[in-house]
Amino acid sequence: MFSDTRSPKKKKKRKERNLKQQRKQGSNLHILKHFANSLGEQDFLVLQASLQNTYTFLLFTYLFLFICINLRGPSAVLLHGYIV
Repeated sequence: MFSDTRSPKKKKKRKERNLKQQRKQGSNLHILKHFANSLGEQDFLVLQASLQNTYTFLLFTYLFLFICINLRGPSAVLLHGYIV
């Protein structure tokens, strides 16, 4: 529809910038895409969602334990009893 009027240098810079950005987003997605070729699109989406849920669960568990350990007073004793 529209022709690309950018110079070859700008195209190359844009491509390099996009590659850098993709690398910053994480190599986990690259690994998941590798497995997506053998699995199928639906299985890939399910796998990606389950990994994200796992990361979220671990983060909240870590935060909960951190808060419980750092609490002072009677509430810390009560929560400590539940954890141990």
